[in-house]
Amino acid sequence: MEDCIKAPGQFRSIIIRKPVKGGGYVTTDWDFEALRNDTGVVEGVMCIGYEVSELLDQIELKNRTIERLQFIQSHEVRRPVANILGLIDIIDTSKLDEETKFAIQRIGESA
Repeated sequence: MEDCIKAPGQFRSIIIRKPVKGGGYVTTDWDFEALRNDTGVVEGVMCIGYEVSELLDQIELKNRTIERLQFIQSHEVRRPVANILGLIDIIDTSKLDEETKFAIQRIGESA
């Protein structure tokens, strides 16, 4: 709250998470602003609080969903690339013409 007094005309925000009976937490976001008179003397502090527990729960759920999707997508890409690299390793390039060797080399570098 002291920060709002040091910076006139600016809101300062804090998030408070407190336990509730029966388990769980309530999360609130508070904005503070110093109220000054015409001479600039602080006469009070205005604070506005919002309950943001549900919003944070939704954000956490979306983040977990994105992380799962990221994991799945990375593995869907990684497996075929590993297969291609494995096939390149077992190809006997000594019996291939230069153009085919070059193409296989480029595929390996690209994967």
